[in-house]
Amino acid sequence: FGVNEQIFTYRKQTEPTGKFRFLILANSHWEQYRKNYTATLDAFKSVFGFSKDVELVCKLTDGFQGKPPTIPPNATIVNKRLNAPGLVSLLHSANCFIFPSRGEGFGLPPREAMACGVPVIVSNTSALQDIATPDLAWPINPCGKVVAHGYNRCYGAPEDLGYFDEICAKDIAEQMSNVYHHYDEAISKALAEIDGMFKK
Repeated sequence: FGVNEQIFTYRKQTEPTGKFRFLILANSHWEQYRKNYTATLDAFKSVFGFSKDVELVCKLTDGFQGKPPTIPPNATIVNKRLNAPGLVSLLHSANCFIFPSRGEGFGLPPREAMACGVPVIVSNTSALQDIATPDLAWPINPCGKVVAHGYNRCYGAPEDLGYFDEICAKDIAEQMSNVYHHYDEAISKALAEIDGMFKK
């Protein structure tokens, strides 16, 4: 599955004793349309508001291309590159990993999260369909199609070509709520990730 299990090591999840932490992570900036940071923040706010018991961590590498959004007090922006141990530590600190991408050629981060034993919410689209199965993850089904803005077939092409699957905030919110309120089931799915995908 493209994951180095010697680096992305498994750690068994348990019921949270402190804040419940959701994590979204991608090698991109906030406005990267395909990675869907904005919809994830909107979904989080719609479900949890300003609750001090739940946290959303948004990991970026290239910051903001425009004006930063208004971030609620229970959300955190991590804007830096991490080495492998730092990335694994961040994944181990999460109770749930969210990857609501509108399209992927492969999609490594959710597979790395699975290898670490973290319950995963993932788009049921493109290359992610292989892992977005209800026995392993919490799939987000597309709610339509959207033009793949900025993704041209060749450099200098005069128009946008192709489509992404649209992943809507309301559907991200539904799965965030499901994981939060049924975390025992989420832990069982995380174990199934290891048994079904990573055990030799």
